[in-house]
Amino acid sequence: GAVVTVRKGKVEKAKQVTADTKITETEGKKGVDIDKGEIKKGEDIICLGEAGENKEFVATRIDKRPPK
Repeated sequence: GAVVTVRKGKVEKAKQVTADTKITETEGKKGVDIDKGEIKKGEDIICLGEAGENKEFVATRIDKRPPK
């Protein structure tokens, strides 16, 4: 899988992304499937997941949030 770096404030963390990771965008109150290429650097996302085999975070869903 690939690695995505996410940042909250000044803290950066690496997140594992697999072929099973669902990529969505929030439209209204629903999540709509999108291609990972539609997420650009600096956009707000929410990354949901769980601990993998080596205790690393594996994303099960990445949701692109609407601009504030």
